[in-house]
Amino acid sequence: MAKNKTYDYVIVGSGFCGILLASSLNRAGFEVLVLESGNIYTGATSGSEELKAELDFLSASPENFELVQWLSEQFNVGQAPRTVELSPVTFDGGQFKAFLGFGGRKFQTSDEISYFNNSQCLVTSDSPQSWWETINAAYAGDRMSPAEVTAITAKGKSIENLVVNGATTVSAKNFVFTQSPKDLSELIPMDHNFKGRQKLAKARAWTAITLEYVHSIPQSENRAFHFLMGTKDDAEPIVGRFFDPTSDGLQKSQWMTLCASDLTEDDEYVGGVIRHMKRQIKRAYGEALDHLNWEKITVHPHSHGHLDVNFKNPGQLADFENLYAISHLVDTQPGLSGRLNSAISFLKAIGAQSEVAAPAQDVPLAHPEASC
Repeated sequence: MAKNKTYDYVIVGSGFCGILLASSLNRAGFEVLVLESGNIYTGATSGSEELKAELDFLSASPENFELVQWLSEQFNVGQAPRTVELSPVTFDGGQFKAFLGFGGRKFQTSDEISYFNNSQCLVTSDSPQSWWETINAAYAGDRMSPAEVTAITAKGKSIENLVVNGATTVSAKNFVFTQSPKDLSELIPMDHNFKGRQKLAKARAWTAITLEYVHSIPQSENRAFHFLMGTKDDAEPIVGRFFDPTSDGLQKSQWMTLCASDLTEDDEYVGGVIRHMKRQIKRAYGEALDHLNWEKITVHPHSHGHLDVNFKNPGQLADFENLYAISHLVDTQPGLSGRLNSAISFLKAIGAQSEVAAPAQDVPLAHPEASC
């Protein structure tokens, strides 16, 4: 990062949304700085055989086909999109059954988890993880890592600069937060009449806890999402899936549950959640955790939820002329759909992209056994 430099855009966060914005803006001729916060906490990791596979997915809606087409045109990723039929399952009464929803069970995270309850998903010849890797590699601007925003300097309707890691001042014409907008309620100076402060502070956010495994023995041929639940409603549901085995017989699975973000600061509480997750996995797949080559526990703060924020233009906070919140947490769509939609809507609004062709009218269906 160059000293005393004023950037066109400072992007806070280097996840999918952040790096898509940064790479697109940089390619359009803007001076861009990405602040890589690294606010994902990895716990115990053991073994040496990590396989790339993620829970991120897109439902096979016309809107998502259009988003993927945009990515294909801009970055040559998301090739050969098609629809795959995979019906979610649950484990109940000692057997697997079609998952038809939560019924009368009252979970706090039902709305968030239901995003995965979709029998048709959009798949391409490359995975969302590889999309990020390609787009990240295309970014030629500046980076700062690790970089935690510790203060914001505001004057009137303008953000003047950010203080990073408590010491470094970063100046720009525009500032884009792609992490949880809840952080802005504390970062924007208290003497500034920020109208959205109370709304952001009170908004409920969820933190994801994920378990990733590489099994030395394939455990399941079912690639659909699994919904696992205990007998009581005080423990939130778990969603996960198995991925295609490698040629040498290794198979990855990934599992996620959501917790109230304020509770995950308690290590004992998090430990209890992890034990519950493992019990439910073993309940459905008795030997799944007995033959592991690799495992990882990860905590993703403020990863889910919906924050009601007032915008003037796509992502532009109503109180400021140069502060933007671009995130699935403030988009009309959740998950990966929201990340793509919020970023692409912003880029279209400022003209930092080429025209997107209309999505195909006939969506091809893949063979039911294809992997999602």
